[in-house]
Amino acid sequence: MLTLIENRSGVQLAAAEGSARNTDFSLVGGMFGHHAGGAAGAYGRTPEGKVIIAAFTDSMNNMIRAVKSYKAQSVAGGLGTGGTMAVQGGATSMAASNVLEGVMTQRTYNAASGVYDYVIITKDGSRTFTFSSAQNIPYKNDLVQFYAPGGQVDVNSFKLIEKRYMQKYLQ
Repeated sequence: MLTLIENRSGVQLAAAEGSARNTDFSLVGGMFGHHAGGAAGAYGRTPEGKVIIAAFTDSMNNMIRAVKSYKAQSVAGGLGTGGTMAVQGGATSMAASNVLEGVMTQRTYNAASGVYDYVIITKDGSRTFTFSSAQNIPYKNDLVQFYAPGGQVDVNSFKLIEKRYMQKYLQ
């Protein structure tokens, strides 16, 4: 059994199974020649080794077929950026409920404490988030996507969806 995993998200992309019988190894011998290459070593010359090599070759061929027919799946937040991946038609993960869209309506600098104070209203208007950060997040009146696990905004998770959203749609 071979499994192909996408490293960034940990999602299984393909799986393949191979099998062989003691009569199948003559075909593999033809592919590798009489010496079975340095990779197989002496074990590849034994009857058991030949069957295992034949099963692995069958599994690898099945994996190639599976990868050729693979279709990319949608990713909320993008791969490698902490996004959450859901297979189409499958259940969404718990982390997907923490991905929100909202409008950064206010950004003010608090000189006394040396931090920026922010207000975000979710796109549907159902929730308001207020938070402070030393980081200057450049969005104001823009529609952004962000993570809020446990109701706390992750200041490193912002992704711009649409600039000047407030001017275009709310006025």
